[in-house]
Amino acid sequence: MQAKTHYKNTKELLSKNFPPEKSSLLQALHLIQKTQGFVSDADMLLLSKYLRVAKSEIFGAITSYPEIKTQIENDLKRCDGISCVINTKNFDTKLKTTDCKFKCFNAPVGYQNHKYYSLKNPTPSPLISDQTPIINSNSILNKNIVLEAIDEIKNTKFESYNKIYNFKAIKTTLSHPSEKIIDIIEDSKLRGRGGAYFPAATKWKMASSFKSMQKYLIVNCEEGEPGVFKDRF
Repeated sequence: MQAKTHYKNTKELLSKNFPPEKSSLLQALHLIQKTQGFVSDADMLLLSKYLRVAKSEIFGAITSYPEIKTQIENDLKRCDGISCVINTKNFDTKLKTTDCKFKCFNAPVGYQNHKYYSLKNPTPSPLISDQTPIINSNSILNKNIVLEAIDEIKNTKFESYNKIYNFKAIKTTLSHPSEKIIDIIEDSKLRGRGGAYFPAATKWKMASSFKSMQKYLIVNCEEGEPGVFKDRF
């Protein structure tokens, strides 16, 4: 584990790590949070002068990221990420929740005053290690998993894939008109997993109803928490 760097003050932290430009804002905020446990009002003023960014803009950036705090959290809170929720039966329901702390491989975890705690037992205990568990990866690293059938697929036509994976659900779905598919999704109450839990059917209706010969779909392919533990073996 890399040793924690200590700085005399926030000014030294900034001058040794970041150029005085606006593009350094988010990285600087995260490092101050990591080093001190929170970003104080004085830190915001110093950042404003150093980066030449309005304090209101800095505060706006802070409030967009739940992992950045403006004061020390003295109360123990339990992580509300999926991997923590599904890995415990011992949660104290009286504990307040906090956003995913990205310690999914040690789930379930709690967070208090810039420190992590294991909640695997009814009595919280300091998290001994926040490192990824060491596993024998020799049988995994040289093996295709997502692309296990890559050598069997002869072309990019749908049937070439269908012979291997037998996409029955896709065929059934494509047999319905688009309006019917959206109705099915709406009845299922499917919601997005990005944090806002926006109803999927509402979003699909908005895209479908837009009248244009050419449409563009902008997709955010990084959703933080799910990728933290779902890509671990």
